[in-house]
Amino acid sequence: MAENTAPDSFLTSLGLKEFRPGQKEVVDAVTSGKDVMCVMPTGGGKSLCYHLPSLMRSGMTIVISPLIALMKDQVDSLKTLGIRAELINSSLSFDEQASVMRCMESQELDLIYVAPERLRNGRFIETIYRWHVG
Repeated sequence: MAENTAPDSFLTSLGLKEFRPGQKEVVDAVTSGKDVMCVMPTGGGKSLCYHLPSLMRSGMTIVISPLIALMKDQVDSLKTLGIRAELINSSLSFDEQASVMRCMESQELDLIYVAPERLRNGRFIETIYRWHVG
């Protein structure tokens, strides 16, 4: 999706009508290039704070999470909304991981969820260096 300075216009892409308390401030800070540490309670809407900025800019966004079940839930939800998202973690076979890597290399993804240990994988690191990661 194209660069845009109006986060509100992207809410519907995520199936939402309005921000929850604190979300817009975090999204505004992220989209203006600031480093952000966001602490919200469970169910407080943290995911929107990185999903929305990733839709507002071109390129792929990497989400690092050690929680396999959360990754799967997030990716499934995003795909339902038509957002190009995938995950790479130990629940995938080698062939499935290779398929996701090919999608990354051909710039077919908006978001990729990965386990922290993926950042020690040489092929993964080479792939993210070759392509624009937001």
